[in-house]
Formats: sequence, C-alpha cells, structure tokens
Amino acid sequence: NPEYRNLPCFLLGQSMGGAVALKIHLKQPQAWNGAILIAPMCK
Repeated sequence: NPEYRNLPCFLLGQSMGGAVALKIHLKQPQAWNGAILIAPMCK
C-alpha cells in the first residue's frame, strides 16, 4: 500500500514465532527496521 511505504517495518513474534521472526530477521536484516520478540523460544 503506497500510504504505508515510508513507515518503519518491524517483525513481531511470540514464543516459537519469536524464534521464526529472529531467523527471518537474521537472514534479511536490510528488509526490517527491527524485531519485537515476546518470550522467544530460542537459545
């Protein structure tokens, strides 16, 4: 949507989704402004 093009883009994940969000963020760090991880299931 062109209306949201200039807004920052963050990943959000909770528990196992936090681990998935972190993995995605590490593979494509330039695509995201950051990640919000809530009780991520990772070491």
